[in-house]
Amino acid sequence: MRISTQMMFQNSLSAMQRQQTAMARAQEEIASGRKLLSPEDDPVAVSTVNQMEKRNSKLTQYQRNIDFATGKLQNQEGLLSNMQDRLQRVREISIASNNDLGNANTRKTFADELKGLRDDLKRLVNSTDENGDFVFSGIYAKESPFVPNGAPPPDTIPNPAITTTTPVNVEIGEGEQVSVSNYGTAFLASGGSDVFAALDTMIADLEAGNPVAAAQETIIAGVQDQVSLTQSTIGNRINRLDQAFENNDTEGLANTKVLSRLRDTDYAEAITKLNQEYMALQATQQSFAKIQGLSLFNYIS
Repeated sequence: MRISTQMMFQNSLSAMQRQQTAMARAQEEIASGRKLLSPEDDPVAVSTVNQMEKRNSKLTQYQRNIDFATGKLQNQEGLLSNMQDRLQRVREISIASNNDLGNANTRKTFADELKGLRDDLKRLVNSTDENGDFVFSGIYAKESPFVPNGAPPPDTIPNPAITTTTPVNVEIGEGEQVSVSNYGTAFLASGGSDVFAALDTMIADLEAGNPVAAAQETIIAGVQDQVSLTQSTIGNRINRLDQAFENNDTEGLANTKVLSRLRDTDYAEAITKLNQEYMALQATQQSFAKIQGLSLFNYIS
């Protein structure tokens, strides 16, 4: 086969173009940190990367949701703990007052303390968060759980606008949700009576010099149990959130490793390839220069 000078010229030119393209590719991989620069590079890998990136995006949102839910529930947990302290003191006063009904000053002191505890409980159950939403109103975030009645006693009643205890759920994983709502109208009531009506009756009894009725003590004890149950429920939800966060984090790390292997530039490999293509290009350029210098006169002695 006859190889003409023109053919050698064209082959050298094509080789230089290929090497320049390969160098540009290696440089782009190094600059971008990505070895998958277009779907044509590896359609299967690109499809897998796209799916895993979407999954990691969902996992990131789940983690944000978990942080949000954990903050909500921890805030409620703290408020309930404070309520429990007040309720315990109410029960202590109830017992102590029934053991010392003969002292009018003591009864007045107990009645005054109960008023303070009642006001504390109102403030706690009607607490708002950083957005001004009521913590214990669930889907009725702009409605306070307990409102003034207008005529004592009782001077505070459950808000009639709150007609359900529908949960407020937050998605924390694939097909997994956790409620971040607890209704004050549910856990501060027992047997159809709420804690504030019971407290108002207790205060009135003490001011009249009467013993605290067993019925009111039963209501307070029942409310305490409801608050304890709500605390336990919140604790269980927080544990679920912690576990979900750990699961999502583990999956995310595993996905990131696979993504890196499929998508990210191996810098050592890319730099080696760049250097190889550069050296090959130099050699081709030198050969091309010699071919350009070929002429019939080179062979005439």
